[in-house]
Amino acid sequence: MPDDPSHILRRLLQRLALTARASTLARGIAWGFDRWSELGTAGYSTEIRHRLKILNLIAALIAITTGIYAVQNVFMDFQRFLPIILINAAMFLAALCIPLLHRFGPIAAGITLVICEYVTLVALSAYLGRNAGLHLQLFVVAAASFVVLGFERLRLILLITVCGLALHLYVWFRFPPEAALIEVAPLVRTDFPLR
Repeated sequence: MPDDPSHILRRLLQRLALTARASTLARGIAWGFDRWSELGTAGYSTEIRHRLKILNLIAALIAITTGIYAVQNVFMDFQRFLPIILINAAMFLAALCIPLLHRFGPIAAGITLVICEYVTLVALSAYLGRNAGLHLQLFVVAAASFVVLGFERLRLILLITVCGLALHLYVWFRFPPEAALIEVAPLVRTDFPLR
């Protein structure tokens, strides 16, 4: 059926894909992500290489987003947000180093990234308070560990998940809005009243 919503969506996605393939910039970005995903994965089995490639792409996305946040905070109020800028810059550098850690084993980079993310999210929550919503990303980190570490390391994944839950509860009770180290404007916060 031509009027079927799934048919319309499929055609739209096909057009977007064709446009992206024709764009030199899109091809360059795709090539860059492809090359980045391969870093440090040589010498591993196919299944482990797939996981490490996913981890490399997750690290790239973390580096991009934390870099954007750091630049954004520079232009908001440099002096006030300096601790946030430094925390994001440290996470940016840690994420860029993730492919270098594959030489130490198939889970070294994944565990390092989990630890760095947990420390970063708790530190940012201390400065911005729980109403910034950063502590919710602790669950994203725990969920990503299933993909990156594989189900054969279920005990490790459960440990990461329990630590994420414990840190979530710690942030919730330890950093209410009035305990935040930096006063954040209402437009930056996410504490919308329910009506």
